[in-house]
Amino acid sequence: MKSVILTHLRPDVWQYKAGFAFRKKGIKTISISLLSVDKKSAKDSFDEVISLDLKDMKPKTILKSFIKNPTKNLNFFYRVLTIRANYAICQGAPHYLSSLFLRIFKGKFPTVYFPYDMSLSVFKKIEDFIPKREIFGEKYCFNNSDGFIYKTSEEELRFMPKELKLFNKPRILFPAYVLEGWSTDPDPKEKLSRLDNELHLVWPGGYPKKEGNHVIALSEIFKPIVAQKIHLHFYLVPGNKIPKDQLKDIAPTKELKKFVHVHDFVSPENLSKEISKYDFGINTYKYTGDAKKGSIKFFAANKTTSYFEAGLPMMINKELEIYASMIKKEGVGLVIDSDFSGIKNKVKNSNYEEMV
Repeated sequence: MKSVILTHLRPDVWQYKAGFAFRKKGIKTISISLLSVDKKSAKDSFDEVISLDLKDMKPKTILKSFIKNPTKNLNFFYRVLTIRANYAICQGAPHYLSSLFLRIFKGKFPTVYFPYDMSLSVFKKIEDFIPKREIFGEKYCFNNSDGFIYKTSEEELRFMPKELKLFNKPRILFPAYVLEGWSTDPDPKEKLSRLDNELHLVWPGGYPKKEGNHVIALSEIFKPIVAQKIHLHFYLVPGNKIPKDQLKDIAPTKELKKFVHVHDFVSPENLSKEISKYDFGINTYKYTGDAKKGSIKFFAANKTTSYFEAGLPMMINKELEIYASMIKKEGVGLVIDSDFSGIKNKVKNSNYEEMV
């Protein structure tokens, strides 16, 4: 039986899907991570999970773990150093971790680098925003992997530093994709909007920090949406939260607070059923002037296909050109204006059933 290793801090939705698909092809899947993994959620995607089971990556947490569980930690490193497989997919970020795994596996079996988001394609002056270890890690992985995966378009590679010579390397376009086994048909009777006659949008995934980032604070995007008295439902990844000051920015009055809902994390295989009760999935970002001109159009996220698995049309701002053009062409959602105004009118004038 062929086998593939997937490394990360903790398996994300892409890895759960890839693992699930690999197993259906009869390929053994091995997950290697540093953070704790829900073994129950992982059982359909991974034959084996090797993890340090850390709560977070704080130095204090790591030190405590090594003091309390020396045998377990030594066994983890022994397994990583001696493991054998047909391939390894080392995923970032963090890219320094990918580079570490890639260095350990190099020469033992083919290694594939999946940066997920390519920082080097985005920033004008990357040193002002990204730690040196991350810049080194991303460059090392591109230079030393046997090939790489990217998820948007060949055009994004032209935004990368030319010295990496990416067009000379084996590569595969592997965008986020719908997994049939996780798809569900939404029940119109269970829609929240059927009960309260109000519009409900959902956002599953991460919530980036406001400081030191190349993206405009999401509160600046979500505020005008909530101001239209539209419900926003958040399902954040483990360890992620919306800062209190941004929650206040999103809903500055008592009246508007009832339109913001932060829910507990839902495992990837159950997400589509959970979010199918809403009306639209939203995928929206805007970059600051610190990003390279035009790089925003390549922004892509797994939440896109989570919406389709849930039978939800997607709402996306037009700057995210790669996905916005697809949404418009296929008629499976709404492309909204940069100022996020007039959303209710756009929904009212659309054929929702046709989009579903």
